[in-house]
Amino acid sequence: MRNAVGFTLIELLVAVLVLGVVASIAIAAYETYVEESQSTVVSDNYKAAIHYVRNHYLRAESALAMGMSTNEAVATDATGWVSLLNPKGHPAPTLAGSAFTEGAGDAALGSIGIDVTGDYADGDYSVTITQPAFASLPPVSTVVA
Repeated sequence: MRNAVGFTLIELLVAVLVLGVVASIAIAAYETYVEESQSTVVSDNYKAAIHYVRNHYLRAESALAMGMSTNEAVATDATGWVSLLNPKGHPAPTLAGSAFTEGAGDAALGSIGIDVTGDYADGDYSVTITQPAFASLPPVSTVVA
């Protein structure tokens, strides 16, 4: 009788089954990782926008209060703030669209919304920065005046 070399059909099926289980676990973990990293980017963009707008606005106000001319012109509309916040056109976490957009933001893309109300010259000026309800993040808005 001759000795058979190789694997039986049952051994091959068990190996394929084990690989399938491992792959399904790995894919689920990867999807969770991607969602968490995108949520972190949205949250970081939101916090950076708040910090930048406050800092930019306060520097301009301080210079004016001291009677100095300033190069820190405050943007008068949402388009101006979007261009100041994202001068290089970085994409949103989903890589579709801009990281910052005019209005309330975009929950599907993870774009932070920028809205301007009032007039800077009249003193009733405010910038609303909105984090959309992206993935597991709740919608949050901050008004900088």
